[in-house]
Amino acid sequence: MTHSATAMRRSRSAVHVLICLLLIVVGAVGSSLVQTGGGHISVQGLMIPGKDGAVASADLFRPDTATAERKAPLIIVTPGFQRTKETQISYSLELARRGYVTLVVDPYNQGESTSQPPHSDDPSIQPAIDYVSRTDTLNYVDTSRVGIIGHSAGGSRVRRTAAIYGAKESKALEKAKTPGSPGSTAITTEERRTAEKLNPIHAVYIAGWLRHLDADKFANIHSNVGLGYALHDEGGFRNKNHDGDLRRSPEALAVIKSGLPTSEQVDHVSVGKGYGSPSNRSYRIVNNDHTLHFIQPMTPSAIQPVLQFFDHTLGTPHPVTNQIWWPKELFNGLCLVAALIMLLPLTRLLLTIPWFSGARSELSPTTSAPSTAVFWGALVLQAAVAAVTYVSMPIALWLVVNGVLGLVIAWILLRHGQAGAPGVRMSWPQTVRTIALALVAMTVFHVILGIVHGFFHVDYRLFVLAIRPLTSHGFLTALTVVPVLFLFLLANSLLVAAPSDSCRRSGILLGLAAPVGLTVILVIQYTTLFSTGTVFWRTKWMQVMTLWSLLPALIVIPLFHRALHRATGRVWLGPILMAAVLALMV
Repeated sequence: MTHSATAMRRSRSAVHVLICLLLIVVGAVGSSLVQTGGGHISVQGLMIPGKDGAVASADLFRPDTATAERKAPLIIVTPGFQRTKETQISYSLELARRGYVTLVVDPYNQGESTSQPPHSDDPSIQPAIDYVSRTDTLNYVDTSRVGIIGHSAGGSRVRRTAAIYGAKESKALEKAKTPGSPGSTAITTEERRTAEKLNPIHAVYIAGWLRHLDADKFANIHSNVGLGYALHDEGGFRNKNHDGDLRRSPEALAVIKSGLPTSEQVDHVSVGKGYGSPSNRSYRIVNNDHTLHFIQPMTPSAIQPVLQFFDHTLGTPHPVTNQIWWPKELFNGLCLVAALIMLLPLTRLLLTIPWFSGARSELSPTTSAPSTAVFWGALVLQAAVAAVTYVSMPIALWLVVNGVLGLVIAWILLRHGQAGAPGVRMSWPQTVRTIALALVAMTVFHVILGIVHGFFHVDYRLFVLAIRPLTSHGFLTALTVVPVLFLFLLANSLLVAAPSDSCRRSGILLGLAAPVGLTVILVIQYTTLFSTGTVFWRTKWMQVMTLWSLLPALIVIPLFHRALHRATGRVWLGPILMAAVLALMV
């Protein structure tokens, strides 16, 4: 390549990198402006110590209306399984906009919270509740008005937490009835006040969790209770009636009856109707949200009942009717898309540096393309195996099996179409330069992400797809999944590069074979759900649900592989970079 051609390529790549950086900044600024309510909400990260050295990571949303003179209610939010505090922005931001101080907490072993010792099973919101209610640090919080909400497994945790603190209150009241107490067998006002202080939870909202709810589960709960469950919940088959319809649900009826005296008991549930009174913490309400389980916290019609519940039970400091959390997700999505796209011009820019240019080779010439029958046979086989194996084995094993199959198919296609694979062989100097190139690109990627998070307290995400700032725990976890990811991605890169020069676009189709098969699974699962009320695959229903996160990545990956193959003339850089990106997403 001539000097002028290199200079032109360097200039063009630099411009593209700058455009991506500008889009990242726009996304970060926009996300921050929405997240802070235009500057009226301060957001800061906290690390709250728990038992046995465990530490809970949390984000504190404090509206500027909450002061020591005008104390505001506090609501603690926790996500479900495999989710982090950032995924609950619809709750945390909307509650903060309405004047509530909001503390959203990562569960232990998720996000930035540490793991727990084997003998401990306290939820991470417990030290958060103690931190708020037993210290004067948050002197702008009204500790007599504390609420908690969790989605999915988080819903189970908040119910259990409410029962733990309710049991402390019950035990203190029972003790107050003993003859040796200050009021003898009668409970004095002071004794009742002391007992109630042991249970700071005034309201609890259980979202996306219905399993095993019965009278015993609410025996010690002395809090107002709200329940929100998706009508089309994928896990509804596990309930007593095997669906998500709460109108005839024994679990939903148990929630309502737990707050009513014997003389006012009911035998059916009126969805959306409030029972009991918030003043004595007997208020109960059940909402049947018209949505799916995994998007319940992202469905405006399911978020609104949550806001109304806390408004009714804790008192609204600042009434607001609209929701603005979703533009933040879009701005964060702009950051994610721009940052990922930036890897391509950044790679091309690095390749203009003399030392890194040694990682580049001219594209290998090809002689002929695979026959039409071989090509489509390979595509159909991959799609079929991807679909069948996904619902019959763990995801890690699925990656290995389909990676090996992809390598075999790529070898057959390459031997059928030409002598020698395009861009497979590399000398040791090329290998070293290629690995170094990937490391530098990922370092730049994460340095920018760290700066964005440090200045704006936002990361790269689009709803359930996310890349968070790198931590030691996240890095070590990523290392454990890189090998299986790399095997699968290398096969994908080879498939994308396998067809001849005259039909390179067909390689994209080969790279998309697995996503096609997985899409069939989603179609079957949700067609069955909406037509019968229950899912087709029950044992693996949660793994099928993760396809909403996995599929977008698998669809984009072949495009990256093709671009990086054309940039370097080799099939290796794409899998290395994409393995690093996907491992950190996982």
